[in-house]
Amino acid sequence: MVTPLQNFAFMTCYFLGRDQDWKTSTKSNLEEECIVANYLYISLGFIPYWWRMMQCVRKYYDSGQKLNLVNAGKYFSDLLVPAIALKFVKSQYDLWFWIYLGVHTWATTYSYIWDIYMDWGLMRCFEPGKMCLRPKINYKPNFYYWAAFSNFILRYLYILGLFALGKPDSLFNEF
Repeated sequence: MVTPLQNFAFMTCYFLGRDQDWKTSTKSNLEEECIVANYLYISLGFIPYWWRMMQCVRKYYDSGQKLNLVNAGKYFSDLLVPAIALKFVKSQYDLWFWIYLGVHTWATTYSYIWDIYMDWGLMRCFEPGKMCLRPKINYKPNFYYWAAFSNFILRYLYILGLFALGKPDSLFNEF
C-alpha cells in the first residue's frame, strides 16, 4: 500500500509538470526536475501506517485490550521511519544517518517479531519435530522455518542500499 501511494508523487510531477513532455515519451530525470516529488514521496509513506495505528487505538478504546496498544506501537515505530527520513534528507550531518538507521532497524525488528509471534503464532511450541512453531501446523515444519527466514531476509534487505551510500548508483542519491 505504501509504494503505490509514494509512486503517485512522481506520477503527478511527471504528468502535471510544466517542463515534462510526456506525450512524446522523452525521458525525464524526475529526481532533478521535480524536487517536490522527493519530499512528497517520503510524506506519503505516513498514510497507511497512520491509518493502521489509529485502527489499533480505536480497537483498544472499544475493547480495552492493551495488546492493541502494543500493535499500535508497531505502526508508530513504522511512522518514525519516514519522519526521520525527511530530516535525514534535509540534513548534511552524519548523525541523522545513524539515527535513521537505528530507527529503521528498530521498526523492522519490532514488525518482524510481531509477525513471527503474534500474527503467525510461531515460537509457542517446543515439541520435538515442531520446535519453535505452533501447536497446530498445516504444512511441513520446513515451510514455516523457510517463511520465517525469508521474512527476516526480505525485511532487512534495505540495508544493502545503505552500504551503497556515496556511490553513484546509491538509492539515497535520489534525494
